[in-house]
Amino acid sequence: MNKQAVLPVLTIAGGGAAFFLRLCQNRTGFDPSTGLPIPGNVCALALPILLAAWALGLLWWVRGLPSGDPSAPFRGVFPSAGTAAIAVFSCGLLAILMSGFLDIFAALLSPSVLTGQSGFLTGALSAAGAWAGLPSRIRFIPGLTSVLCGLCLAPSAFALRTSGKRQDGTLQDELLLIPVVALVVRLVISYRISSVNPILMAYYPGLLALILLILTFFRFASFVYSDGAPRRFIWYGAMAVILCMTAAADTASVSELLFLCGMALVLIIFLSLLRSAPTHTHLP
Repeated sequence: MNKQAVLPVLTIAGGGAAFFLRLCQNRTGFDPSTGLPIPGNVCALALPILLAAWALGLLWWVRGLPSGDPSAPFRGVFPSAGTAAIAVFSCGLLAILMSGFLDIFAALLSPSVLTGQSGFLTGALSAAGAWAGLPSRIRFIPGLTSVLCGLCLAPSAFALRTSGKRQDGTLQDELLLIPVVALVVRLVISYRISSVNPILMAYYPGLLALILLILTFFRFASFVYSDGAPRRFIWYGAMAVILCMTAAADTASVSELLFLCGMALVLIIFLSLLRSAPTHTHLP
Protein backbone atom coordinates (compact mmCIF):
# COMPACT_ATOMS: atom_id res chain seq x y z
CA MET A 1 0.00 0.00 0.00
CA ASN A 2 1.14 3.52 -0.78
CA LYS A 3 2.63 5.00 2.40
CA GLN A 4 0.67 8.20 1.83
CA ALA A 5 -2.58 6.22 2.06
CA VAL A 6 -1.78 4.22 5.21
CA LEU A 7 -3.00 6.79 7.73
CA PRO A 8 -6.28 7.67 5.92
CA VAL A 9 -7.13 4.00 5.26
CA LEU A 10 -6.52 2.91 8.84
CA THR A 11 -8.35 5.96 10.16
CA ILE A 12 -11.40 5.06 8.05
CA ALA A 13 -11.13 1.46 9.23
CA GLY A 14 -11.08 2.60 12.86
CA GLY A 15 -14.03 4.89 12.23
CA GLY A 16 -15.93 2.06 10.55
CA ALA A 17 -15.37 -0.22 13.52
CA ALA A 18 -16.49 2.51 15.93
CA PHE A 19 -19.57 3.22 13.78
CA PHE A 20 -20.54 -0.47 13.86
CA LEU A 21 -20.13 -0.70 17.64
CA ARG A 22 -22.13 2.50 18.20
CA LEU A 23 -24.88 1.27 15.89
CA CYS A 24 -25.08 -2.01 17.78
CA GLN A 25 -25.08 -0.16 21.09
CA ASN A 26 -27.98 2.05 19.98
CA ARG A 27 -29.99 -1.02 19.02
CA THR A 28 -29.18 -3.28 21.96
CA GLY A 29 -27.64 -1.12 24.69
CA PHE A 30 -30.61 1.01 25.74
CA ASP A 31 -33.94 0.02 27.25
CA PRO A 32 -36.62 0.82 24.61
CA SER A 33 -39.17 1.85 27.24
CA THR A 34 -37.02 4.08 29.45
CA GLY A 35 -34.00 4.93 27.30
CA LEU A 36 -31.70 3.91 30.15
CA PRO A 37 -28.49 2.02 29.31
CA ILE A 38 -28.57 -1.74 29.81
CA PRO A 39 -25.79 -2.77 32.22
CA GLY A 40 -23.14 -5.08 30.80
CA ASN A 41 -23.87 -4.41 27.14
CA VAL A 42 -20.83 -5.61 25.18
CA CYS A 43 -20.92 -2.85 22.56
CA ALA A 44 -21.30 -0.15 25.20
CA LEU A 45 -18.15 -1.44 26.90
CA ALA A 46 -16.18 -2.07 23.70
CA LEU A 47 -16.73 1.34 22.08
CA PRO A 48 -14.90 3.54 24.62
CA ILE A 49 -12.14 0.93 24.81
CA LEU A 50 -11.73 1.08 21.03
CA LEU A 51 -11.72 4.89 21.00
CA ALA A 52 -9.19 5.02 23.84
CA ALA A 53 -6.98 2.43 22.14
CA TRP A 54 -6.97 4.41 18.89
CA ALA A 55 -6.28 7.66 20.74
CA LEU A 56 -3.32 6.17 22.59
CA GLY A 57 -2.05 4.31 19.54
CA LEU A 58 -2.14 7.43 17.39
CA LEU A 59 -0.48 9.42 20.16
CA TRP A 60 2.33 6.88 20.29
CA TRP A 61 2.72 6.92 16.52
CA VAL A 62 2.76 10.68 16.01
CA ARG A 63 5.37 11.06 18.73
CA GLY A 64 7.74 9.24 16.39
CA LEU A 65 7.10 11.58 13.48
CA PRO A 66 9.45 14.48 12.76
CA SER A 67 8.15 17.67 14.30
CA GLY A 68 8.82 19.58 11.09
CA ASP A 69 9.60 23.25 10.72
CA PRO A 70 6.95 25.27 12.61
CA SER A 71 7.59 28.24 10.31
CA ALA A 72 7.04 26.24 7.12
CA PRO A 73 4.44 27.91 4.84
CA PHE A 74 1.18 26.24 3.88
CA ARG A 75 2.52 25.22 0.46
CA GLY A 76 5.51 23.62 2.16
CA VAL A 77 3.31 21.38 4.30
CA PHE A 78 0.54 20.41 1.86
CA PRO A 79 1.77 19.49 -1.63
CA SER A 80 -0.30 19.88 -4.76
CA ALA A 81 -3.42 17.73 -4.76
CA GLY A 82 -4.48 15.65 -7.74
CA THR A 83 -7.82 15.73 -9.45
CA ALA A 84 -9.18 12.80 -7.43
CA ALA A 85 -8.26 14.42 -4.11
CA ILE A 86 -9.82 17.73 -5.14
CA ALA A 87 -12.98 15.89 -6.23
CA VAL A 88 -13.31 14.15 -2.85
CA PHE A 89 -12.57 17.41 -1.05
CA SER A 90 -15.24 19.18 -3.12
CA CYS A 91 -17.78 16.44 -2.32
CA GLY A 92 -17.08 16.99 1.37
CA LEU A 93 -17.58 20.74 1.04
CA LEU A 94 -20.80 20.20 -0.92
CA ALA A 95 -22.13 17.89 1.80
CA ILE A 96 -21.35 20.49 4.50
CA LEU A 97 -23.07 23.25 2.52
CA MET A 98 -26.11 21.08 1.78
CA SER A 99 -26.36 20.28 5.49
CA GLY A 100 -26.44 23.97 6.33
CA PHE A 101 -28.98 24.86 3.66
CA LEU A 102 -31.28 22.02 4.78
CA ASP A 103 -31.07 23.20 8.39
CA ILE A 104 -31.85 26.78 7.43
CA PHE A 105 -34.70 25.70 5.16
CA ALA A 106 -36.26 23.57 7.90
CA ALA A 107 -35.83 26.37 10.46
CA LEU A 108 -37.63 28.86 8.23
CA LEU A 109 -40.68 26.65 7.71
CA SER A 110 -43.75 27.93 9.48
CA PRO A 111 -44.91 26.18 12.69
CA SER A 112 -48.04 25.01 10.90
CA VAL A 113 -45.93 23.17 8.35
CA LEU A 114 -43.74 21.68 11.06
CA THR A 115 -46.72 20.16 12.82
CA GLY A 116 -48.77 19.39 9.71
CA GLN A 117 -48.55 16.69 7.09
CA SER A 118 -45.09 17.84 6.03
CA GLY A 119 -43.69 17.46 9.52
CA PHE A 120 -41.82 14.33 8.46
CA LEU A 121 -39.75 16.53 6.13
CA THR A 122 -38.24 18.65 8.86
CA GLY A 123 -37.83 15.63 11.10
CA ALA A 124 -35.62 14.12 8.43
CA LEU A 125 -33.85 17.33 7.49
CA SER A 126 -33.12 18.32 11.07
CA ALA A 127 -34.53 21.55 12.48
CA ALA A 128 -37.59 19.77 13.84
CA GLY A 129 -35.41 16.84 14.88
CA ALA A 130 -31.85 17.54 15.97
CA TRP A 131 -32.48 21.20 16.80
CA ALA A 132 -36.05 20.95 18.11
CA GLY A 133 -34.87 22.00 21.58
CA LEU A 134 -33.92 25.49 20.34
CA PRO A 135 -36.23 28.50 20.36
CA SER A 136 -37.74 28.87 16.90
CA ARG A 137 -36.11 32.27 16.35
CA ILE A 138 -32.58 30.82 16.50
CA ARG A 139 -33.04 27.40 14.90
CA PHE A 140 -31.31 28.66 11.78
CA ILE A 141 -27.99 29.20 13.63
CA PRO A 142 -26.72 25.58 13.38
CA GLY A 143 -27.39 25.70 9.64
CA LEU A 144 -25.56 28.99 9.39
CA THR A 145 -22.50 27.49 11.12
CA SER A 146 -22.42 24.69 8.52
CA VAL A 147 -22.69 27.15 5.62
CA LEU A 148 -19.90 29.31 7.07
CA CYS A 149 -17.66 26.25 7.47
CA GLY A 150 -18.25 25.18 3.89
CA LEU A 151 -17.77 28.61 2.36
CA CYS A 152 -14.64 29.42 4.37
CA LEU A 153 -13.01 26.07 3.60
CA ALA A 154 -13.80 26.31 -0.12
CA PRO A 155 -10.69 28.42 -0.94
CA SER A 156 -8.60 25.58 0.51
CA ALA A 157 -9.46 23.52 -2.58
CA PHE A 158 -7.81 26.14 -4.79
CA ALA A 159 -4.85 26.43 -2.41
CA LEU A 160 -4.35 22.66 -2.42
CA ARG A 161 -4.62 22.58 -6.21
CA THR A 162 -1.94 25.23 -6.67
CA SER A 163 0.19 24.46 -3.60
CA GLY A 164 3.86 24.41 -4.50
CA LYS A 165 3.19 26.14 -7.85
CA ARG A 166 2.51 29.65 -6.65
CA GLN A 167 3.75 31.94 -3.95
CA ASP A 168 2.08 32.15 -0.55
CA GLY A 169 -1.11 34.11 -0.36
CA THR A 170 -3.43 31.73 -2.23
CA LEU A 171 -5.41 31.39 0.98
CA GLN A 172 -7.01 34.13 3.04
CA ASP A 173 -5.67 33.71 6.56
CA GLU A 174 -8.73 35.05 8.34
CA LEU A 175 -11.15 32.73 6.55
CA LEU A 176 -9.76 29.63 8.24
CA LEU A 177 -10.47 31.05 11.69
CA ILE A 178 -14.19 31.42 10.94
CA PRO A 179 -14.89 27.64 10.91
CA VAL A 180 -13.28 27.39 14.35
CA VAL A 181 -15.63 30.04 15.75
CA ALA A 182 -18.62 28.54 13.92
CA LEU A 183 -17.89 25.09 15.34
CA VAL A 184 -17.58 26.51 18.86
CA VAL A 185 -21.05 28.04 18.46
CA ARG A 186 -22.36 24.71 17.16
CA LEU A 187 -20.80 22.90 20.13
CA VAL A 188 -22.49 25.25 22.62
CA ILE A 189 -25.86 24.77 20.92
CA SER A 190 -25.44 20.98 20.75
CA TYR A 191 -24.48 20.80 24.40
CA ARG A 192 -27.46 22.95 25.39
CA ILE A 193 -29.81 20.53 23.65
CA SER A 194 -28.06 17.31 24.68
CA SER A 195 -27.39 18.19 28.31
CA VAL A 196 -31.08 17.93 29.22
CA ASN A 197 -30.56 14.18 28.84
CA PRO A 198 -28.96 12.88 32.05
CA ILE A 199 -27.54 9.85 30.21
CA LEU A 200 -24.14 10.98 28.95
CA MET A 201 -23.67 7.69 27.12
CA ALA A 202 -26.51 8.63 24.77
CA TYR A 203 -24.82 11.66 23.22
CA TYR A 204 -21.10 11.83 24.05
CA PRO A 205 -19.76 10.85 20.56
CA GLY A 206 -21.32 13.91 18.90
CA LEU A 207 -19.88 16.33 21.44
CA LEU A 208 -16.44 14.74 21.27
CA ALA A 209 -16.55 14.93 17.47
CA LEU A 210 -17.23 18.67 17.59
CA ILE A 211 -14.45 19.25 20.12
CA LEU A 212 -11.94 17.40 17.94
CA LEU A 213 -13.13 19.26 14.85
CA ILE A 214 -12.54 22.59 16.60
CA LEU A 215 -9.00 21.58 17.61
CA THR A 216 -8.27 20.18 14.14
CA PHE A 217 -9.31 23.29 12.22
CA PHE A 218 -7.52 25.51 14.70
CA ARG A 219 -4.34 23.56 13.97
CA PHE A 220 -5.06 23.68 10.24
CA ALA A 221 -5.32 27.47 10.38
CA SER A 222 -1.95 27.61 12.13
CA PHE A 223 -0.24 26.30 8.97
CA VAL A 224 -1.36 29.40 7.08
CA TYR A 225 0.17 31.56 9.81
CA SER A 226 3.46 29.60 9.54
CA ASP A 227 3.01 28.20 13.03
CA GLY A 228 2.03 24.65 12.18
CA ALA A 229 2.28 21.54 14.33
CA PRO A 230 1.95 18.52 11.99
CA ARG A 231 2.01 15.90 14.73
CA ARG A 232 -0.85 17.54 16.65
CA PHE A 233 -2.81 18.10 13.45
CA ILE A 234 -2.50 14.41 12.52
CA TRP A 235 -3.71 13.24 15.94
CA TYR A 236 -6.59 15.72 16.14
CA GLY A 237 -7.59 15.12 12.52
CA ALA A 238 -7.56 11.32 12.67
CA MET A 239 -9.52 11.24 15.93
CA ALA A 240 -12.00 13.79 14.53
CA VAL A 241 -12.66 11.53 11.54
CA ILE A 242 -13.17 8.48 13.78
CA LEU A 243 -15.54 10.37 16.08
CA CYS A 244 -17.48 11.89 13.17
CA MET A 245 -18.06 8.39 11.83
CA THR A 246 -19.04 7.20 15.31
CA ALA A 247 -21.50 10.07 15.81
CA ALA A 248 -23.07 9.34 12.41
CA ALA A 249 -24.61 6.23 13.98
CA ASP A 250 -26.56 8.44 16.41
CA THR A 251 -28.38 10.72 14.01
CA ALA A 252 -31.60 10.20 12.09
CA SER A 253 -31.22 13.66 10.54
CA VAL A 254 -30.13 13.86 6.91
CA SER A 255 -28.51 17.25 7.44
CA GLU A 256 -26.51 16.13 10.48
CA LEU A 257 -25.36 13.04 8.60
CA LEU A 258 -24.24 15.20 5.67
CA PHE A 259 -22.35 17.49 8.05
CA LEU A 260 -20.47 14.65 9.72
CA CYS A 261 -19.66 12.85 6.46
CA GLY A 262 -18.58 16.10 4.80
CA MET A 263 -16.22 16.96 7.65
CA ALA A 264 -14.75 13.44 7.57
CA LEU A 265 -14.09 13.64 3.81
CA VAL A 266 -12.41 17.05 4.09
CA LEU A 267 -10.13 15.90 6.90
CA ILE A 268 -9.24 12.65 5.14
CA ILE A 269 -7.88 14.68 2.21
CA PHE A 270 -5.86 16.93 4.51
CA LEU A 271 -4.41 13.90 6.30
CA SER A 272 -3.53 12.14 3.05
CA LEU A 273 -1.68 15.20 1.72
CA LEU A 274 0.25 16.24 4.82
CA ARG A 275 3.94 15.77 4.10
CA SER A 276 4.71 14.26 7.52
CA ALA A 277 2.10 11.51 7.16
CA PRO A 278 4.02 8.99 5.03
CA THR A 279 7.26 8.95 7.01
CA HIS A 280 6.20 5.94 9.11
CA THR A 281 4.64 2.71 7.95
CA HIS A 282 3.83 1.08 11.31
CA LEU A 283 0.56 2.33 12.70
CA PRO A 284 -1.41 1.19 15.75
